[in-house]
Amino acid sequence: MLRFACLSMICVLFACGSAKQLYPGSPRPPEEIATLKMVTNGAFMDINGRELEGRHLALLPGTYDIKFRVIVQASERHPAYKGRNVRSTYHCQTRLALTAGHDYEISRTTPRAGLIRTGRSQTAGRDPVALTGFDLYLNRVDEQGDTLSAELIVCSEFAPAGGWERD
Repeated sequence: MLRFACLSMICVLFACGSAKQLYPGSPRPPEEIATLKMVTNGAFMDINGRELEGRHLALLPGTYDIKFRVIVQASERHPAYKGRNVRSTYHCQTRLALTAGHDYEISRTTPRAGLIRTGRSQTAGRDPVALTGFDLYLNRVDEQGDTLSAELIVCSEFAPAGGWERD
């Protein structure tokens, strides 16, 4: 009995992998909602003007204006930073269409299923340096996490939030 109580407490503390529900009423079955998960180093900050903090969300199907942040190590931008623990936080504002019954992930890497890249890349603010390897993808995934489809996320606002930070 004590063991079950401890496991239940762990589930409450870590939400047992469940998504934060962002629709009114009681939880709905998976075929009626879409889940959106941040699988890169970052978090969601705002959905349709509603400020929030989260990495895994449950939403009704529809189109959403989403703001999120992505944390980037300086060594990914320039080889001079290799081996140094310096990072910057970038904010992205975009619009995403989510369909009921699907799970989505925001990722910075090329999808696991050999999908073709479009070759476009983001630039940070006024910085003329293209962020090679910094593409953001919206991947539709199955229960095992394998990518079924992917599209490049284009940020209407994509800028660093302050300078480089040191740990």
